[in-house]
Amino acid sequence: MTDDAARFQPRVNPLVALWRHSLVQAFLNDPVTVVSGAFLVLVVFSAVFAPWVAPHGNRDQQIPMRHIAPFSIGVATDDVTLQKEERYFLLGTDHLGRDMLTRLIYGGRISLAVGVIGVLTSGAIGTFLGLMAGFYRGVVDDIIMRTVDVFMSVPLLLLALIVLYILGPSFTNIIIVFAAGRWMLYCRVTRGVVMSLREQTFIDAARAIGCSDQRLVVRHILPNLITPLLTMAALDVPSNILTESTLSFLGFGIQPPDSSWGTMLSQGRVYILSAWWVVVMPGVAIFLTALSFNLFGVWMRAVSDPLQRWRWLKATKEAKQAGISF
Repeated sequence: MTDDAARFQPRVNPLVALWRHSLVQAFLNDPVTVVSGAFLVLVVFSAVFAPWVAPHGNRDQQIPMRHIAPFSIGVATDDVTLQKEERYFLLGTDHLGRDMLTRLIYGGRISLAVGVIGVLTSGAIGTFLGLMAGFYRGVVDDIIMRTVDVFMSVPLLLLALIVLYILGPSFTNIIIVFAAGRWMLYCRVTRGVVMSLREQTFIDAARAIGCSDQRLVVRHILPNLITPLLTMAALDVPSNILTESTLSFLGFGIQPPDSSWGTMLSQGRVYILSAWWVVVMPGVAIFLTALSFNLFGVWMRAVSDPLQRWRWLKATKEAKQAGISF
């Protein structure tokens, strides 16, 4: 390129080009991921700010308003003033006259908390053990991987039923079940990635300049694990939500007066013929949340894969001029 041509070449702001061709732009280019992400934001926002978002109290009971159909108005008499009161129920009421929308919002709090905290706990344990097994190899690797084989031979649901039968059903015990039953997945993935990374040239170079094992793991290996672990976590949260729903449906999950989506399913199955919305609404909430997490996780896995992310991150002439490569 001559000096005159370079003089009239339009200058590209690297920050603007990075924004236009970043993961945010890749996210906006996929309508399915946008819809799933928006739904997850709505669910999380409603769960966090439930006291301000919910239209009624979580434990407000109005027996005269029991089994009101969705999009209906219920009329009840106040016990103190004896005045009639009208209330609008978007998703109807349950067998105790409680608002279904309010119960779904508060139930989402527990279901999401179980899914996310379970992933964080099992992920932390599995990542630590996977790092030890993949980095040090030898006897440490053998002990950890044989332990993984033993735990993976026990079905998660069976392990959960045994533990919850002995310790009793509670939120804390469910987290213990997920920590004991899901850490092996993160351990095996982490071990495989670490075994591949420790043979790379940049690890040998870091060793040559005197880096300690702790610095190698924290500064050079662990950052390369963030993408696969985040993708795996996004796919594992819906699995925890579905497992918790199954346990609550069987009576080993969250106990009243607290409720999750699984508890609502368990309590409403008796009325499936007379009040279908009591069962359908929490079932739809579980289905849409699990589907949204799965779609978002699949997108994260595709974007983090160098062989597939070109579909969303399309390098243009503007990006090349700014020095941004994909």
